[in-house]
Amino acid sequence: MEPNIFAELKSQYDFLTKTEKRIADILLNSPQYFIGCSINRLSEYSGVSQGSINNFAKKFCGSGFAALKLRVASCLSSLSEKPFATADNANGIKGALELKINDFMTAFKNTLEINDEQTLKKAADMILSAKRIEMYGTFSSAIVANDFCLELIQLGIPTAYVSDSLMASVSASMLDKDCLVIAVSSSGRTKEIIDSVEIAKGNGVNVICMTADKNSPLAKKAETVLVAAASDIAISERMSEIRMSQLFIIDALCSYIRSIIYENGKDKYYKLLDIISSHSVED
Repeated sequence: MEPNIFAELKSQYDFLTKTEKRIADILLNSPQYFIGCSINRLSEYSGVSQGSINNFAKKFCGSGFAALKLRVASCLSSLSEKPFATADNANGIKGALELKINDFMTAFKNTLEINDEQTLKKAADMILSAKRIEMYGTFSSAIVANDFCLELIQLGIPTAYVSDSLMASVSASMLDKDCLVIAVSSSGRTKEIIDSVEIAKGNGVNVICMTADKNSPLAKKAETVLVAAASDIAISERMSEIRMSQLFIIDALCSYIRSIIYENGKDKYYKLLDIISSHSVED
């Protein structure tokens, strides 16, 4: 099933070029007008060349302008008014909590629409078949990468989070084709992460990328790309929503992987639970 074009564009918007944003603005703000436009008319209205419009169409639907209009038309029924604005002092803290719940729910739904079953299944299979996994992420992505690493370790999957950017490159050089790299970068443009991934790929290592921009330089180097979306309700909250969407994907993947591990080896699963619970203090 093809992702919802509105959700996809909203999640990718910050990573579009100025020319692409002109086209996206018309599509998102006036979808009915967009559908009724000829390419010549849209070119004149937006101040963008017909070639740029066709390139935009190929980027987001793999075909020409006519195909893009059909895809927009098929997604029109999904549009709805934004239920809440950003929080303010008048709402109080509980009001802010209520707003965040709705914002995150929208971000999660956008993330669900953008990632297809085949991609998610491929990521799970890559994780299960890897001899060793290395996780890379810096700044805010470090929180996500570390969480992912801990969840996989609790499932009995050999995983290491390399936090130092220099050590990530050194460690990547020691991996082989039986290993897996999971690179977390919201922008997909963090140089240190890209450098480490390139070194790993030079050794035949497969890569899963978790990002908000599926067209980023990092995403183009990965065999599998998991896209975390925002709600598009408040630009100032975008990065926190992307982080929560990344954790949402991680939890879903690990739940699926856990079910497979449980079916194939209950003894190992319970042994790990026993080891973890043994570090808890009894009442």
